[in-house]
Amino acid sequence: MSVQPSIEIIPSYQAAPEMSGHFVGEPMPPKQSKNQRLLLFMVIFSLCLTSSLVYVWMREPIYQSSASLLTVAPEEAGLAGGNLTVHQLRTQDEGLLPSIPLAAIERQDNPANPEHVTLQRQILLGVPVFEETLKRLYKQKESSGAPRLSLNDLRGLLSVDMVKGTNMVEMKAQGPKPQILAPLVNAWIDAYQALREQTTRDATSNNYAALEEESKQLEKKIAASRQSLAAYRSSHDILSRTDTDNTPMMKLKGLNEAYNKATDEQVKAKAKLDAVRAAISRGEPVMQPEDGLSLAALEKRAQELRELLKDTNRRFTPTYMAMNPQMRQIPEKLAQAEAAIKQKREYGTRALLSQTEQNYAAALQATQELRQKISEMKVETSEFTNSFAEQQAMEDNIKRLEAMHRDTQAKLAHIESRPEEPYPPLQVVERAYPPTQAFWPHYWRDSGISLIASLIFAVSFIWLYDYLTRIEEAPTPAPASMPNFQFYSVQGSLPSRNQDEQSHSALLEQREPSPLALESPFPRELTAHEIHILIDAADQKTKRWVGLILSGLSVEEVASLRRENIDLNANRISIEGSSPRTVPMPPRLKQTFIMGMQNDSPTAQLDAEDISARIACAGFDSGLSQPESIDANTIRHTYIAYLVRQGLRLSELELIVGHLPAKNLALYGRLSPPGPGLSVNRVTLEHPALLNHDDEA
Repeated sequence: MSVQPSIEIIPSYQAAPEMSGHFVGEPMPPKQSKNQRLLLFMVIFSLCLTSSLVYVWMREPIYQSSASLLTVAPEEAGLAGGNLTVHQLRTQDEGLLPSIPLAAIERQDNPANPEHVTLQRQILLGVPVFEETLKRLYKQKESSGAPRLSLNDLRGLLSVDMVKGTNMVEMKAQGPKPQILAPLVNAWIDAYQALREQTTRDATSNNYAALEEESKQLEKKIAASRQSLAAYRSSHDILSRTDTDNTPMMKLKGLNEAYNKATDEQVKAKAKLDAVRAAISRGEPVMQPEDGLSLAALEKRAQELRELLKDTNRRFTPTYMAMNPQMRQIPEKLAQAEAAIKQKREYGTRALLSQTEQNYAAALQATQELRQKISEMKVETSEFTNSFAEQQAMEDNIKRLEAMHRDTQAKLAHIESRPEEPYPPLQVVERAYPPTQAFWPHYWRDSGISLIASLIFAVSFIWLYDYLTRIEEAPTPAPASMPNFQFYSVQGSLPSRNQDEQSHSALLEQREPSPLALESPFPRELTAHEIHILIDAADQKTKRWVGLILSGLSVEEVASLRRENIDLNANRISIEGSSPRTVPMPPRLKQTFIMGMQNDSPTAQLDAEDISARIACAGFDSGLSQPESIDANTIRHTYIAYLVRQGLRLSELELIVGHLPAKNLALYGRLSPPGPGLSVNRVTLEHPALLNHDDEA
């Protein structure tokens, strides 16, 4: 007996005591001194905080003084009795209305007039108001010692904010000298009020003459327009003011509606015909909706037959399917269903194409007939239409002139009844008062922000410094779908069978441990301890099947194994079929054959599906975690991974486990340790779980 290394598999979810968050043999990354990091943090934090606090407290304080002013659009003399808005007056005929100042024609019934408030804001910030403000400011006693200001200085000090939903404006003055702000705002209010009163007086005195002249011109135009309308109606025999009472117009309207509807039907029919033809040219199936249900049923039946045939091909051999009458009929039924589907589609395509062509032809004929009738009717109604349209335009012009005349008369009556128009409503809600504290900046608030920002900057700097100066990063974790397997060479006491095994053990000790992560194509891999538990929980036959799969046989090969393939004296199993080979028989597997040997075959009257089901049942009986992931494929993958991790050449892997797809071999190559591959006679073929307990000791 000689000592051989064993391979211990530690998944990432099983904590190895000696790992401590990194791989065995991996150098620990150097750690910085905590005192050094704390010192660096304090230096960065102090510099950032000091510079930000100096900036915050060195800013000059700004003071603010404000006043509230309520301004309402006035009922201007001469316009108060009408309903015209500013926009309507602007769009009137320039030959009828004289030029009236904008401030004199403001009129709005709604108390909240945003347009008026916006206009007054522009006036407040205008040069005339600023000039008057400066004159009034330096006449006040409280501003006698104030510095001289210019118009540019006022633009930087004064501002106007509109209060949303009201006619109120807030007049503000902001600056570093609080003693001049309140007098400046009050002088600003007085200047604005004086200029607005003067503008209103001038506009009121000029409106009456202009409105009287406008009224005379409108009367003349109305009388002349009425005479022209009466003469036009008499010459063109127009009896009604509406086109619905005239027969030619009613007929033409009906024909136009019918033609529009027929045109829509023609377009829809042509579009449907083009779509059907395009689909047919592309080879797409088209048919009537009522034919779709039967076609869907046929396609569903064909799909079920395809899936059944695919499943049968996967589970049974062609020879067996040929012998089974029911399975032999599946391809025939599938061919019949596909032929029926093809015939149904061809019939539906022809029927739909014929119907769409007929619909388009009918719609085209109806459109042509209506077009001919409309052409005939247009000759009869064209003259009447022109005459009626001209008469309607003349009536609309008279109505417009009459409305303007009524408004003008109302404005004149208002001026006559109220010759002295009062000043526009203007109310000072609150005058300005000297400020007692700075409006901006908020020193303590900004100091708190500086403190927090400095702390965040210092922490971020330390984190970035650690990240950039880190020597070695932690290994990337394996995907969550499969555990991260790590391998460690550990001295064990496995029995040595020959000199080649001893040399193989020495070679395994020389290999460096390397953590490998399986990807999602691999099933679950069981440890030797888990396989021990699985075998102990299984019955005698299941133990034998598990042992055969752990010796390199596939489930299909286990199901087809015969008694003459087993040589208990030579401890060998001969495998026939597409991958003929001979594999050794481990001791524990031999015991299952000795205890359960009978006259018939060890797997008589069982197929691969039954064997897989019995192994899955044993997985649930074993009490292992995630028993649903334990089946025959899991056991076979466990044995293949066991061979590959020993360093077995992938080219010789099929000598033990049979044929494997090239893609699977490439995936298993990720499990192979570094270094050149080993031949079959230099690796241990018996899985540790199939060795006797005395051998394992």
